[in-house]
Amino acid sequence: MRTCHLILLVTAAACARGPQMGVAPHRPDSIGPAEGKSLVLVVRPHAYFGKAIGTSLYDGDEFVGLLTDNAVVAHQAEPGKHVFMLLSGQPAAAAFLEGELLGGTTYLIEVAPRSSWTRPPFHLIPVNPNRRGAGVDKTLSTGSLLVMNEQARRWDQENHTSVMRK
Repeated sequence: MRTCHLILLVTAAACARGPQMGVAPHRPDSIGPAEGKSLVLVVRPHAYFGKAIGTSLYDGDEFVGLLTDNAVVAHQAEPGKHVFMLLSGQPAAAAFLEGELLGGTTYLIEVAPRSSWTRPPFHLIPVNPNRRGAGVDKTLSTGSLLVMNEQARRWDQENHTSVMRK
């Protein structure tokens, strides 16, 4: 009986994926756009499907971050037209979201799972701030705010060429 519990515990730990970026000491819902910028909060709510699948986010060819389960990446962007790309799965497949950003505005984008047999396994959904779901709200109030660190920069340097081919 104890062996079964140990195997279950090890399996669960192996399926979870920790952040590959730094974690900020404050909450994701406590920040706003910088002067003359647009703030894009990319939210990956806790979801059973795909917890162990990593996702990498780009604004055009600019690396924004590596999102994990129950986490948020805050991206201060120049106002104007943007094309966001999310890579997920093995082999990695891309999902895109285009948008026109206004200065002084905060935008929410949800990283949402698709069905288990589609490629890519995740897609990007713009979130209406007046009609956001419980998963997005919970992640904004309790999830980790991920920030760029040396490990994430190194990941980008090692993978940038491959990512841009996709």
